[in-house]
Amino acid sequence: MIISEFENATEATVYFDLDQFGLSLIKNFPNATVSLGDFGIVGKGIFEGDTLAHVGKLEATANLKKLLYDQEMGVKNIDLKDARIILLVFDEDHANL
Repeated sequence: MIISEFENATEATVYFDLDQFGLSLIKNFPNATVSLGDFGIVGKGIFEGDTLAHVGKLEATANLKKLLYDQEMGVKNIDLKDARIILLVFDEDHANL
């Protein structure tokens, strides 16, 4: 659902490897850790085929209690490894920012 909404709201496509998705409730207990590897964003339209972002690995840790009871994200940290973000400006009216 998140990917579909992103793609509807932008001129970009998200790619990722579902085999590199992970969820751990033990690694940083009492926090939950979500990891995702080898994902990114490729442009459409005037940025067709341009890789706008690529991340080798993302790991996000959140307070599990807040997630379950307070309905807040409670993000403690986000780690990016091998991340490349490309900012492109086509002209005054078109940028991927």
